[in-house]
Amino acid sequence: MRKEENTIKIKRKKKIKKNKIMNKLLYLILLILVSTLPLNAAENNDCSKHSKFSKEFISCKSDNIKSGIKNKFSGSNNPIDKIINYQKKAWSEANK
Repeated sequence: MRKEENTIKIKRKKKIKKNKIMNKLLYLILLILVSTLPLNAAENNDCSKHSKFSKEFISCKSDNIKSGIKNKFSGSNNPIDKIINYQKKAWSEANK
């Protein structure tokens, strides 16, 4: 009886250890994917002139990200405009 309890405890420890390793691997893969996503900014400011942990550097990087997001969803790429236009067409056809 005692031997069976020990084997069960060992199996539980191995399972917990395997879960921790899988979580670390998942976070590592997620970090690599997020860090390699390209941002198509219309105008990239040169942030290398600021030190990495300064307010100016952070504001420069955030401005680059904001301009990339605005560029991505501007013009004909805007999904909200496409939805609104589709709804207008659907309602105008339904009212005819």
